[in-house]
Amino acid sequence: MPRSESASASTQLGPQLAPCGPSEASLSAPSSARAEREDAAAVEICGRRRPFGPPVREHATSVTIHDVDDFENTWFDLTREIIHCSVTASGHAAAIEADVFKDLTNRPCGEELITSVLTYLERVEELPRKYITEPRAEYARTVRRDLKKAGLTDDQVTWWRVQLKTLLANFGIIAGRPDEL
Repeated sequence: MPRSESASASTQLGPQLAPCGPSEASLSAPSSARAEREDAAAVEICGRRRPFGPPVREHATSVTIHDVDDFENTWFDLTREIIHCSVTASGHAAAIEADVFKDLTNRPCGEELITSVLTYLERVEELPRKYITEPRAEYARTVRRDLKKAGLTDDQVTWWRVQLKTLLANFGIIAGRPDEL
């Protein structure tokens, strides 16, 4: 008797990362309702309103790989925008951007995506302490301040780091409890 597809799928060991892309919920939401939510969540970045929401859904207790992909797609672009808006000297903006995004690009879903976002969060946390000479030190502090204004607060960074390490641990990529990592 031939094996059915569902039987072969159930024999896979461990949890599997879902493919990235829009979630069914985001595709099924009427575009006018989505536009209203985006407008309500707009923040002013560099003198203009940008539709944007906080990096964590209200009352969220965990994240999915889709949430990580959304975070990466949103925050990587927003960070670049903030760097170039907040840092008036272009040579300093390019240097800060290069430091934050060294070896980071938008990644496909999976371990690379999670580790890329973890690296990004560590670099964002380090910004205020990374440089010791002015004016780059002041520019880095300004970028971090503006990221906080946009919603990437210290609490959010900590929350995301725990969630990402939990995802890695759940998929057997790292060992240990997330609070020990």
